[in-house]
Parts: sequence; C-alpha cells; structure tokens
Amino acid sequence: EALPLLRAAMATDYAWLRARGVNADGPVSLLSDSFQIVRGSRGLLVEKNAKTKRFIAAEPSGNIFLQLGFGAEIRRCLKRVGIDLDKQQINQDLAKRALDLGLATVDLKQASDTICRELVWLLLPHQWSCVLDDLRSHELRFEGRWHMLSKFSSMGNGFTFELETLIFWALTEALRDVKGLRGRVSVYGDDIICPSQM
Repeated sequence: EALPLLRAAMATDYAWLRARGVNADGPVSLLSDSFQIVRGSRGLLVEKNAKTKRFIAAEPSGNIFLQLGFGAEIRRCLKRVGIDLDKQQINQDLAKRALDLGLATVDLKQASDTICRELVWLLLPHQWSCVLDDLRSHELRFEGRWHMLSKFSSMGNGFTFELETLIFWALTEALRDVKGLRGRVSVYGDDIICPSQM
C-alpha cells in the first residue's frame, strides 16, 4: 500500500536515487521492478536495559522513510498546541515541579501496544488514518511465522512516537475539558503530565 507514495517521494529524492545507483539530474519515474515488495515487518528483541529486552518491529526501508516524514509532520502540528517533541526538558521540568503545581505524572507501560487500529480510525481525520494505515505494516514475521497486528504501530515504526503523543495529548486534554479542570497538560510520548485531580 505504501508503494505509490514511495514512488512519488523517490522521484525527486536524489540522495535515495544515487544510493540506488541512479544518477539523476531531474525527476525520475522508477519502474516497478526497482522495488522489492515485502509482506510486512520483522519482529526483533532488542536490549531495553541491562535486565530486559524490548520487542520492536523492523519496518521495510521504504515504509520507514515515509513513516519518518509523516511523523515529522505530526510533530510540527503538535508544536501549534504547545507540545514540542524536540525538547524533552519541558516535561522533565514539569515533572520536577509537579507536586508544587498540583500536577500528576503518568508513565504508561508498553504504550504503543495500546494504540489499536480502531482508535486511530476513530480519533484521526479519515485522510490521515488512510495514509498512516497505508504506511504501516499490517503483518509481522517473528520466529518464522507471520502474525496480523492489532496495534496500529509498534516500536520501530517511524511515526509511533508522534502518533502516541498526539493521541495521549488529545485524550488527556479532552478529559480535562470534560471535567472542567484547570492546569497544565503536557505529553512526551507516553509520559503524561496533567492536573492531579485527573
């Protein structure tokens, strides 16, 4: 599903074209046999820390290229509402002062695993859901077997961090508004800061 977008993006991405052995001076239309279509991502266990491993999905290279681009766009949009994913320091400072400011800190466990497909379709505009769905792997190969993914995106997907930030921020803001509470909401991935009454 990502191939039409990848073909369009690569038509003028001269770094990718040169890496593929195409020395182009202008837009290029690559033939279909220039791409290797794969069924999905590869499941891997990587070191999270000295004691535990984390399960990630190694996305196909074309998909990850596009995912990172859409992740950057979500990141840019979040800045308009005061969420700057380029600066973790904001959340760190708020966490240090949370008690004095009447705020709570919430750190979700395995947060990307909680973002199911239906939630994305429910919360995001239809066009965004369609594009992000086309860019994600729907299946994952692990230990020789293919598995359908119920989660929308996993660790290893190029827009997972931005998407989970967007969803957790939107849900936290909506809950704060429904409850009529005052206080700062800040989200950085799965680290959520919100009024302690929440």
